[in-house]
Amino acid sequence: MKTEPNLKLLPSELATAILQLKGKPLNLKEYKPFTMIYDCNPSVMTLMAGRQIGKSVSLSAMLVSNSILRPHFVSLFISPLSQQTSRFSSAYLDAFFDSPIIKKHYMDSSSKKNVFEKTLNTGARIILGYAQTEQDADRIRGVASDMNLYDECQDISLEALPIMSETMGASEYGFVRHTGTAKTENNSLTRLFKQSNQLEWVVKCTHCGHWN
Repeated sequence: MKTEPNLKLLPSELATAILQLKGKPLNLKEYKPFTMIYDCNPSVMTLMAGRQIGKSVSLSAMLVSNSILRPHFVSLFISPLSQQTSRFSSAYLDAFFDSPIIKKHYMDSSSKKNVFEKTLNTGARIILGYAQTEQDADRIRGVASDMNLYDECQDISLEALPIMSETMGASEYGFVRHTGTAKTENNSLTRLFKQSNQLEWVVKCTHCGHWN
């Protein structure tokens, strides 16, 4: 894993410098594993994590950071259900779009902040959709994206993922991110994670010294 050599500011540094959540600057000290996740840039990343660890906050910050770092960059966010995507859009993305620096320098009268599409004056777009099956994937056709981020991937059919990834066919980037929380041993996310290098974040107990 490596960061892009031409960037003068790491994505994690950019995110903490310009993004606010609930009126406070984004603080990655509360989400330690995500600093590396922000800054490493493989073409495909699979992130399998538990609940309530800051995944949604970090994913939305990742989307906004990429939209600022790369003009005209198009991100496609997909979750299994409409209400999941709508909740992510309003609870997390809108909160970051309301950050003072974003509103002042990266948004103007032409910018959109709809539930299923958000744009910045950099020409970047974040398109949000939902799909679970191969049939659902048809509603994503027609989008031309540079990064596809599939959240709650454990509930998305493996057969649907290649269909939706065709939206990146003409992109010079073609970044893919699979994220979610595995609920069984045999689901799409677990199978994708087993195809990865399966890195794990470990924490040392300050009392007994055991690595968890």
